[in-house]
Amino acid sequence: MKKTLKPAVALGLIVVLMASACTSEVNNPAAPVVEIDPTGTPAEPAPASPAEPAPSPAVTEPATSVESANRFSMDSIVAPRTFAEHLDFLSNKIRLYNEMAPELWRGNHLTGLYVIVKNAQNTANQELYLISADGTNREITLEEALELGADPDMMEIGYHHIPANPLADETGTQGFFLAVNADNLNNWTTAEPAFGPMEPFRMGVHEGFHSIEQTTWADPFSAAFDYEAGELLISEEEFAELMASVNAERDEFLDYFDARVARRMLIRDLRLAAANPDDENLVLQALATYHWFRAGYPEQHDIAINQDRGEGTAFYFDTVASLRTLFPDTINSRADLAQALAYWTGQIDYENRVTTGLVLEGYYVGMLSAVILDRYVDTDVWQQAIMDDYNLTPLMLLDEHFAGRELPPITPPDAEFLAKTQELIDRRLASFSPGAS
Repeated sequence: MKKTLKPAVALGLIVVLMASACTSEVNNPAAPVVEIDPTGTPAEPAPASPAEPAPSPAVTEPATSVESANRFSMDSIVAPRTFAEHLDFLSNKIRLYNEMAPELWRGNHLTGLYVIVKNAQNTANQELYLISADGTNREITLEEALELGADPDMMEIGYHHIPANPLADETGTQGFFLAVNADNLNNWTTAEPAFGPMEPFRMGVHEGFHSIEQTTWADPFSAAFDYEAGELLISEEEFAELMASVNAERDEFLDYFDARVARRMLIRDLRLAAANPDDENLVLQALATYHWFRAGYPEQHDIAINQDRGEGTAFYFDTVASLRTLFPDTINSRADLAQALAYWTGQIDYENRVTTGLVLEGYYVGMLSAVILDRYVDTDVWQQAIMDDYNLTPLMLLDEHFAGRELPPITPPDAEFLAKTQELIDRRLASFSPGAS
């Protein structure tokens, strides 16, 4: 029996399928610090005076070579400091992106991009520009922007996709809207992972990857929802169960303290493996941590698949696109790209940033796993596999590649690691509080 969805519900479903980057604000209470059982069984909350956990083993830091630092450092990039400079900078990146787009993802549908850019520093009036697919730019009126498909209700937001695209033609031209503000110009070295002036570009291609490329992939709703008619093909109860299984509400599960510890350990181990391509033992250590997490927290593992697949591959894509367009004369082969990815994944200790929460962790688990997977499995092969199976992630494919290999033991996190996890949870909770910036 078909059930008709209200427009708002249908729109919400599409947003879920695109795995948008907007993190839902949850109000999960922080959990007490618990001890982590290395066998994989979630432990009970610790008593008031818990025994001191075993110290963590020495951690191998990224092997950053002087050659990589010289070739891929942001020190070689002339940063735009004015809006006019940023407009030209972004125009150049759009041109380069469009030339490289077919090489950035297997069968990439995010091609022929144009961008409508708003100077958000000009609060007196709507100062708008069109960057064409060939990288040329010109100022346009608000009326022209609306004719091109810009949404007047979303012009104060940093990004929106332009779905009803008047510029679409046989070349597949498609666009998005960006607002460039003072932070993009003045705080350019603080972005993650320090790509600075690339942040508006990264946001555009990341969200475009969700809304254009990923909507062509297999998805868990294909048998449950008629997209053209906007109708449910299953019962509302079955639909609710399906939504919960993919974490459609984007709950961060911050009250699952032990699972957050395990995923933070996993991000740490994946980062070290990604940044040290010559040390396969670090890959095996990351997989051992993954097995421990999967065995101890199977429900968390399964719920995370949608985010690890959707957000993780989008983060990988925007990172690759940023590196390729930042260093077009330096990255000329897959080997060059692999070296650049190893260098950049070693620049930030992701696990010590605000990466706590099941959804947010998915960006890093998926991206770092994809970087490692590129070394062992043909890129076209693993990307096609991800597109064809909505229950598959880069980490699961990496684990499959190393099936049968002996994995090292897990060392429980020490008191400092547990305390840092609680600090990150508290920071996330504070960001959800009324009045938080």
